[in-house]
Amino acid sequence: MRTKIKNKKIRKAIEEIVLIPDFTAWRLYLPDASSGKISLMMQEDRNGQDCVDYAVGAHQRNCKGAGCLNLYPEAIKPQEGNIILYHVKHSRNGDKNRIVHAGICQEDGTIISKWGKGGPIFNHPVDYVPLGYGNYVTFRRILR
Repeated sequence: MRTKIKNKKIRKAIEEIVLIPDFTAWRLYLPDASSGKISLMMQEDRNGQDCVDYAVGAHQRNCKGAGCLNLYPEAIKPQEGNIILYHVKHSRNGDKNRIVHAGICQEDGTIISKWGKGGPIFNHPVDYVPLGYGNYVTFRRILR
C-alpha cells in the first residue's frame, strides 16, 4: 500500500543537505522543527554503495526500480528490518513505480538510510527526507 509522504516544508529544507559537499555542516541546513529528529550515523561510506545496495544488501544487484516491488512481499505494518521504498507516483519516463530512495525500518519507527552514493548514513523519521527522494513510500519484507 502506498503512503503519501508529508512535511513538504521540512523536506524542502532537508533537500539542501544532499547538495553539501562537506557533510560536517549538515545540521546548519535543518529547520528548527527537525532538530533532534535526524541523526548522522556515519559521515561517509567508503564502499561506494547507493541507498538500495545499503538497504537491501549489495548482493541484491537486481533490486533497482520497480523490480524491488516484485521481489519482496509487501509489509502491511512496517516492522524492524523491513525496507522502505521511496518512489514517485509518475516519473517522466512513465514508470509508475520508479524507486528513488530506500532505507531500513527500525524498531522505534525511524528509518536508517544512505543519502547519496558514498554519502552519509542518517537515522530519520519516514517523512524527513529530501523532496527529490519521492512522494510516496511502500514497505517490503526482506526474505533472508
